[in-house]
Amino acid sequence: MDHNPDVRVFLESLQLTKGFSAAEFSFIEKHILIGTYKGGEFVIHEGDRNSDLYILRKGDVELLRETEGADEPLVIGTIGTGEAIGELSFLDDSPRSASVRAKGDIDVVIIPKSIFVDGSKYANQVLRKLYHNIALLGSKRLRSTSLEFVRNLQRQVELLEDQVKFGTLFVCMIILFGLNGIVLDVIQNYFGGYYYIDSKQFHLGAERVIAWIGFFVFAAPVALLIKKIGFPIREVLDVRKDLKRTLIESSLVAGGFAVAAFILTAGPIVISGVPRMTSVPTPWNMLIILTPDYLLHSYIQELVARGIMQNAIQKFLKDERGIKTVMVLSVAFGVMHAHLGLKMVLGSAVASIGFGLFYLRNRNLVGVTIIHYAIGVIGRYLKVIAMG
Repeated sequence: MDHNPDVRVFLESLQLTKGFSAAEFSFIEKHILIGTYKGGEFVIHEGDRNSDLYILRKGDVELLRETEGADEPLVIGTIGTGEAIGELSFLDDSPRSASVRAKGDIDVVIIPKSIFVDGSKYANQVLRKLYHNIALLGSKRLRSTSLEFVRNLQRQVELLEDQVKFGTLFVCMIILFGLNGIVLDVIQNYFGGYYYIDSKQFHLGAERVIAWIGFFVFAAPVALLIKKIGFPIREVLDVRKDLKRTLIESSLVAGGFAVAAFILTAGPIVISGVPRMTSVPTPWNMLIILTPDYLLHSYIQELVARGIMQNAIQKFLKDERGIKTVMVLSVAFGVMHAHLGLKMVLGSAVASIGFGLFYLRNRNLVGVTIIHYAIGVIGRYLKVIAMG
């Protein structure tokens, strides 16, 4: 290549070229190549037979090695500006022992191995000095790479342990879903008269007691499980993240549902199958509709469903975006309500998708709790006015 003062200055600053004469620098400068790579591009692939020597002129790269049974190559080290890449293959012409991937946009200086085959005076001198300097730098590189490899391996083990923990939690919670379905089926068969609003035997106190008993049958084992596996419950309970935004957005959603329900039941438009409000609900009916303790019930439900289950499944599936997790959880909630009929299955699944996506947006339980409570209140409101 033509003389480039910047490249010459860069070469002279390297430990790799320590001890080179002006003539030897000129020899190298005459034969080198300049390569550029975008972030994520591979400079070298593991197993390649290329023996050229690369010197990182700008940017950083990471070293990766294929590991049996792993979906992704294991990162075993990083290399920064001014360091050599692929020096082992340059020394002995062996296949590349690791892949090299650009972490961002990079420039490299490439010294082709082929320039040394003619055996000329300068070729032999430069090659001998390169070998000497590579040997000195190699011991330092080996030490730092080994330490980083151990650290990365430790991180991989920790991630695998987390995946096993969250997988265990996921399986146990699916079993609990089945048990919860049995409990709800018993409630429906033996205590339905006290539990369901449209029953003549309905009693608000009995209904709330049954609701909390049924809920704790499910929630208590979950609490024991998360303590057993060391689930980071404090992170989930922290409601400070995006609190203002989640309050505004959830209030708008809940308010929109409430306005829509009122218009459909008390507005000028009459829709077949939608109950009509013929009189103002009595204070007792308002208590049944609002059920203040249901707000706490909604929060604990969302803590279990979104805070614990959704986070556990997402980590178990290694689902970065979380969409797959939301769909899996919606199916689980649909199955959980199978004893209540197809409409309830579909309604629970759709609601779970909505709650799951909203939680993905803010990662704050306050918002989904508000929406959950609002939908529950609207459901009770529709049942009360349907009874006249």
